[in-house]
Amino acid sequence: MKVISIINEKGGVGKTTASVNISYGLVERLMNDGKRILLIDADAQGNATKFFLPEFKSITLEEFNMLEVPENCDIRSSTKFIKNSLISMLGERNDLNKLLLEGKGVIRECIHQTQYQQLDIIPSIGTELIATDKLLGASTGQRHVILKRALREIRNDYDIVIIDHAPTFNNITVNGLFCSNEIIIPLKPGGFELKGLIDTLEELFDIEDDYLVAKVEKLESAVRELTEGDDDESAKFSIEELAIILDMDVEEIRDVLRLTGDDK
Repeated sequence: MKVISIINEKGGVGKTTASVNISYGLVERLMNDGKRILLIDADAQGNATKFFLPEFKSITLEEFNMLEVPENCDIRSSTKFIKNSLISMLGERNDLNKLLLEGKGVIRECIHQTQYQQLDIIPSIGTELIATDKLLGASTGQRHVILKRALREIRNDYDIVIIDHAPTFNNITVNGLFCSNEIIIPLKPGGFELKGLIDTLEELFDIEDDYLVAKVEKLESAVRELTEGDDDESAKFSIEELAIILDMDVEEIRDVLRLTGDDK
């Protein structure tokens, strides 16, 4: 299963447009091969969700006019009233928030069919990802690999996963990057957009360096513990064995070894 992140720190450069069109284009191109595509909306604005889940576009004029705010409501009460009315009209759905907060075992509950065959979506609903990011930041566990571990449960269900990121680097962004094989950075001509590209690349370099150091230390520590006291100093473990012991993907270990030049 290939996972592709679409990201840029600069807003307004077409990340969601690219995510939506790439997802749909892949379905059209690969439909006859039976390939399945999953889109993950990791942006609190939820624009990809609004595009692919038809109920967000199906509010009639009559239903819209029913959103009458009670008299003498202040702005906070009015906002809460409209939000609850929308939830009542559209219904509640499990989304990326539930997946990130609960982890393993719930990912299938968070996947919803779109109106296009062979294209499903894990939506982002109600800007709740902003609060989810704060909760992840307060967590003491391995919060950066929650999505990666969850995707393992459906690795045989989908061929390609597209992640539409917000224009920021937070705990949700890092979750998406940690499970990605490829990254696409949309770019429009312009000085601000070029600066956004540089900022994005530098953030990615920092994440890659931190990740590499952490993984190398983990591998070295594990090998020391596993070979400690062994008379045969050349005792080795296969990559597959290390993957099971360290709860890592085989390809992840290979990447670390390749980057450190120790891939023999």
